[in-house]
Amino acid sequence: MSYSEKPGNFKDILNRFVVGTILGAAGVLMLIFPGLLDDIVAQGRRGMMKQILIYIWSTPGGIIIALLGLLIVGHAVAILMSKNKD
Repeated sequence: MSYSEKPGNFKDILNRFVVGTILGAAGVLMLIFPGLLDDIVAQGRRGMMKQILIYIWSTPGGIIIALLGLLIVGHAVAILMSKNKD
């Protein structure tokens, strides 16, 4: 996505909203089930990605991921509100 003065179109805003919602839901799951991935061993094709997910799956990781999702959704809402003023 290139930098421009005007915010993105509706598809870009919807993508931000969906990604923020998914990140927020993942953060809430991390907060509800902090020990969910304790017994999992990272193997296979995507072992490194699994190892990173196991490493960040905890209460502090959940707080950070949930806040990041909330910020992305808030930014999408702010863009929609600024488009309605124009």
